Amino acid sequence: MISRKLIVAWSFLLFCLAAAGIVSLVLGIVWKQPNLLINLFISVSDTNAGIAMGVTFLVTSLFAVLAIMQPNASTTLLHVLNWMLVGVGLEVVSIGTFIWYYTLTEKTDFDELWVIQPQDSIVQLQNMFSCCGYFNGTDHAVYQGFCANMQQAMNSTGCFVPLTGAADVMLNDVFSTVYGFMFIVILFFLATACVINKRLEAERFRKIDEKRGGSGFV
Repeated sequence: MISRKLIVAWSFLLFCLAAAGIVSLVLGIVWKQPNLLINLFISVSDTNAGIAMGVTFLVTSLFAVLAIMQPNASTTLLHVLNWMLVGVGLEVVSIGTFIWYYTLTEKTDFDELWVIQPQDSIVQLQNMFSCCGYFNGTDHAVYQGFCANMQQAMNSTGCFVPLTGAADVMLNDVFSTVYGFMFIVILFFLATACVINKRLEAERFRKIDEKRGGSGFV
């Protein structure tokens, strides 16, 4: 017989996986909305990956419910669930590592993004961070708003420091959260393995008991 504590732990981890799926799905959709900073920091491929990860978590959670509802003698779906969790884990590590790697090349990446921004967007960024241009006041600066005074603009520091600083905070939070999801996946995998082991053990004892005529063990 599977202990109540194990079932409670397994159910809690199932809830955590489903909650992680909802969070990932919602953030992926919300971050697709027009927002100058978020759209700079989080690419379309990032939001698509977040949505895909959220859907994967939710589908896996639904399958887990079906798997746990199978008779105790059947562990096939639970084995399939653990293989699914291995796949989910690989997906999570891939997405988290991709975002982490992006944080290593922020200075160059945002330089390329800055150049292709519309003038209105550059003005908004310059006003937001009180700076002019990317590396300095002559590097693709737009002389409006905070940088309307040409002499002040030329002496102003570039926007790459506050811009990459803000991006670093957000992207670090994102990939740390993604790796945190991996912790849930690993624990859920282990909990499912424990449930499988307990079910096999219970079934083995049931068969032994049948051979003894159903009298049970002393």
